[in-house]
Amino acid sequence: MLAMPVRRLSRDCRSQAGRSSTQTNCVTRVNVRAFWHRDAMADKLLLRGTNLRYVLTMQLLQYGPQSVADLVDALEDQGFTTRGRPSKAISDALRWEMSHGRVQRVRHGRYRPAQMPRATEYRIRNRVLELRAAAADRAA
Repeated sequence: MLAMPVRRLSRDCRSQAGRSSTQTNCVTRVNVRAFWHRDAMADKLLLRGTNLRYVLTMQLLQYGPQSVADLVDALEDQGFTTRGRPSKAISDALRWEMSHGRVQRVRHGRYRPAQMPRATEYRIRNRVLELRAAAADRAA
């Protein structure tokens, strides 16, 4: 039998300005996760910051222009995950790479690689190979 979603209730009560301390404004927050999301990414390597930017840049260098959805799929296929909404994390990382001239935006949600110095490409390639090896070890 399938498990039901987990509900966690918490109350956030704050005193309203101008009212007595006995009157509070309470908001109930409900965190409902689908049961199939539990421990689904335990074997994936979490990418953020420089590592995420490098993996995305290398993906674009190797395979050419791609959409954000393609990049999300590529990260999952390589054994990586991001915190939060993957499309937002990827677009934020690529925006930073655009400001440094390594990635260009073709249109909404689609990016392509730009010119890059050889030393930078070498450094990115080596870091990505290490990350892919770590993700493969983690999945095994």
